[in-house]
Amino acid sequence: MTSLDICLIQWTTLNNRMQKLLDTIPENNFSKPIVSGGNSPSWLLGHLVDTDDSLLELLEIGDILDRLGTFEIWAVVAGPDVFDD
Repeated sequence: MTSLDICLIQWTTLNNRMQKLLDTIPENNFSKPIVSGGNSPSWLLGHLVDTDDSLLELLEIGDILDRLGTFEIWAVVAGPDVFDD
């Protein structure tokens, strides 16, 4: 087993754990902060998507997605309240 194989197993395991965690969050709470004054699950997910995307290129298994496309996906998931101050 190569180092890349080990990284991919860990990556898959952690992505599955994150999916299970996100599945427990009711959709109407997805844009609400986790703690007072903190970030929402949708904000965290957007940053995880961006990091995962960067790993594809770093591990030389794919290209980075179009950043505008990634932002558009994140904006849809986050909802309109994400841009409110």
